[in-house]
Amino acid sequence: MKSLRVSLATLIVSVLAACGGGGGDSGDPALQGSVSGTVTKGPVSNATVAAFGISGGRAGSQIGMATTDANGNFTMTIGGYAGPMMLRVSGGS
Repeated sequence: MKSLRVSLATLIVSVLAACGGGGGDSGDPALQGSVSGTVTKGPVSNATVAAFGISGGRAGSQIGMATTDANGNFTMTIGGYAGPMMLRVSGGS
């Protein structure tokens, strides 16, 4: 039960870090949001995870990129972006 609470707290912090007022990159270096997660189909190591902002229901510009570790985990910074996003995973093993 404690690990579930820690996992939920981590998820909430990750989501809140990506929230803010308005969409787009504010350009303020103090505003550095991040997204983290795990790519699974079994662990997917050394995969590239790219994040794209969503604009008008379509993928817009790329806002971040990361590589998964041996367990499929990744963390990427997304600057001051706040809004919906799409993650695309490619490669890996």
